[in-house]
Amino acid sequence: MNNETNQNTTGQGPETNPTYFSERDIMFDLLTSCKNLASLYHNFSIECSNDMLLDVVEDLREEIIDEQRDCFNYMYSKGWYPVEKESKTKVNKEVQHHNQFKDQLKRNFGYGQ
Repeated sequence: MNNETNQNTTGQGPETNPTYFSERDIMFDLLTSCKNLASLYHNFSIECSNDMLLDVVEDLREEIIDEQRDCFNYMYSKGWYPVEKESKTKVNKEVQHHNQFKDQLKRNFGYGQ
């Protein structure tokens, strides 16, 4: 490949070129795609009637969730996905709330038994 095919022939730089995607733009797009794909795999696995296919889809879902987490961590490290720190008290309260909900599901529906 010669250098001419890689050159920007529009005369516009990244700031003025409407077709230019920054690394941040690409990462946001990638994170959104991972979220959507994880959701699709999740829904598929719930409705899958073939155990062998279910195993494959669940493996793919776990892989995409790992990729999603890596993408989030990278964006967070760059300051592109800021997250507010919560107090330990508030975090503990939320954990307790979710554990109570889980216990209620177990009592009422036999979930997790």
